[in-house]
Amino acid sequence: MPIKAVSEETIRRTLKWYNTLPRKLLNYRTPLEVFLEEVNKIVDLDTVQFHIAI
Repeated sequence: MPIKAVSEETIRRTLKWYNTLPRKLLNYRTPLEVFLEEVNKIVDLDTVQFHIAI
């Protein structure tokens, strides 16, 4: 199936599922959790607002 045939909504749902699935490699954390932990190390999240599109 060509990628153009896949709806944007299907791609968004798939990405959300993929990024919220716990991984053994990440010590049973999700990629999103690991990403946010790394961002938190760099930036004080209490002083910065950002939006992650999921």
